Amino acid sequence: MSWECAPEHYMRAYPEAQPVRFRYVENPHHEVVQSGRGLCDQLKSAGKPVVAAEFELFGDKVRGLRGFNPIAVDGTPIVDVGGWGGSGGDASTLPDPLETEFRREVSTAK
Repeated sequence: MSWECAPEHYMRAYPEAQPVRFRYVENPHHEVVQSGRGLCDQLKSAGKPVVAAEFELFGDKVRGLRGFNPIAVDGTPIVDVGGWGGSGGDASTLPDPLETEFRREVSTAK
């Protein structure tokens, strides 16, 4: 995922939480904003424009993806200290990549 710090989502009530906007390389019309302790600083110091984000997905076969939690970036756990978090997209006709991955996982599960 590509990333950029998202200071417009900083919340004073959570001073350690640094929000970051992640966009899917395969579909940049969908994004996830996640806060974590020092997350923006961590990504800046790594100096990589694209990172691997790991998500915990949950849902079922009937309703599909019901939610997710970003849990790690490039193998380093995201330390949740509160702050902003969310996801969204614009009018893209392409599906959310997390929904696609969830449906693939559910279809191959026994």
